[in-house]
Amino acid sequence: MALAACLFLALESNNTSAKDSLSPIEQYFGQLNDASYDDIGLSYREKAGSIRRIYDESISADQHAEKLASISDHDLKLLYESAHLAAFYTHDQKYLADMQLDLAELVRRGLDSDNNYVDLYATLVSQRKFDDARLLGKQHPAQTFKPLPSYQDLTESTENGPSVLTLSEGQHGLEMNRTTVDLTSPTTQIVVISHPLCGPSSRAMHDIQSDPALSKAFISHARWITPQDGNANFDVLARWNNQNPAFPMSPAYRQDDWPMIDIWATPTFYFLQNGKVVKTVSGWSGQDSRHELEQGLRQIGLLPLKP
Repeated sequence: MALAACLFLALESNNTSAKDSLSPIEQYFGQLNDASYDDIGLSYREKAGSIRRIYDESISADQHAEKLASISDHDLKLLYESAHLAAFYTHDQKYLADMQLDLAELVRRGLDSDNNYVDLYATLVSQRKFDDARLLGKQHPAQTFKPLPSYQDLTESTENGPSVLTLSEGQHGLEMNRTTVDLTSPTTQIVVISHPLCGPSSRAMHDIQSDPALSKAFISHARWITPQDGNANFDVLARWNNQNPAFPMSPAYRQDDWPMIDIWATPTFYFLQNGKVVKTVSGWSGQDSRHELEQGLRQIGLLPLKP
């Protein structure tokens, strides 16, 4: 999203007149960009909803081929960035479709850039359109896209609810399977939002591992989940899982399928009873966080209550 911010900063620096001198698309993009940085007191769904509302009310009307043909080059680039921003925060396929529509017009004008394809590839991966991402890679071999593992959906078509991408080594390399998660099972009473590249997540895991009571509970009852994103760090996840087999991480297939999770910042610990969250612990600060985890384990019956 850094490119989007840079575009808007450049836009502001080149326009010294009043804000009303900006085109409507420039103003709407500014509103979207501001909303993307508004984290104060907002859950994941609230922030996504705010971005969706601004986009749908202000930008969607311009996302039609006949309108794009007559729009300025500058505004066309901002429309693409707006669709990318909306897709990034909402994971909604309709914004991916707008990205593809805008990119087609950028290509027609000879204005497409490497960053456009990098953003599109990441969006396809984040929305779990792995075949389309592979096709994009074949169409643009000069781009250094991260290769994707082979993929198979092992869920039933009628199944709803949380699911993850489990990673394993197969005969032909890394394999990725979509599997469901039963949050009412005794083996999933703790959900940890984490990531191998997150320093606090790594420190939390090592502190938990070094504490016999915490380690026993987390090994038997925790599910470590990474947020839905388009970074394609599946090799990093596989390496983490090989090095930490007691604490394997799996990417969430789709965040919206986890309605009980409203904070996807890492690390965040959710303690569940019968699939419902009874305690949440965010961040990691060493001993204080350990005490909070112990409290959560007592609430769900995995540690005895203090006398």
